Amino acid sequence: MQVTALRYLPLLKKVAIDIDGKYSFSVLEDIVIREKIFQGKQLTAQEIINIKQELERETIYFKCIELIGRRPHSSWEVKQYLIKKGIDNGIIEQLIERLEKEKLISDLEFAKWWLQNRSQFKTRSRLELQKELQQKKIDSQIIEQVIQENFPENEEIKLLQELIARQEKRLLNRVTDLKQRNKKIQDYLLRRGFSWSSISKAFKN
Repeated sequence: MQVTALRYLPLLKKVAIDIDGKYSFSVLEDIVIREKIFQGKQLTAQEIINIKQELERETIYFKCIELIGRRPHSSWEVKQYLIKKGIDNGIIEQLIERLEKEKLISDLEFAKWWLQNRSQFKTRSRLELQKELQQKKIDSQIIEQVIQENFPENEEIKLLQELIARQEKRLLNRVTDLKQRNKKIQDYLLRRGFSWSSISKAFKN
């Protein structure tokens, strides 16, 4: 089978390829260059199948680029996106490896971004943030590292002290007994996901 014509399609940003005088398929210009497709080149049926599969991979790759362009994603999130698209597991692994190699996805950078964008996490505990990153399937060592770097224990203690002061002010006239008031505050903080160890330290300080 012979390539008899190549026509650039500007709206689609693809190249239309005619085989034996008839339109056969369209591919990205990068694939034409990479596969050295030119007018007069002979292609086997298997080579055509391989080129079409490469087009599929490139199309999916650019969809991934669009996805992570909206906000950073963990590798697990990208995998879930591709699974929902019905992409073959083998292709998914190849794409994830390529995106990681090109530093377009990184679980470490994602975890840092997740914690640094804490305008919505102002009253979240370290434990809650840890659970959220675990739900994104981030490695435990990465979670421990980024939490320690971005939300160390002393910051959580300060946050707890602010919450304790706020709750004490709210309960002061409603619960006069100090032990009962402290118990209510402790229960409130435990429900918010703070550890008993951190709560105890915040009360002592």
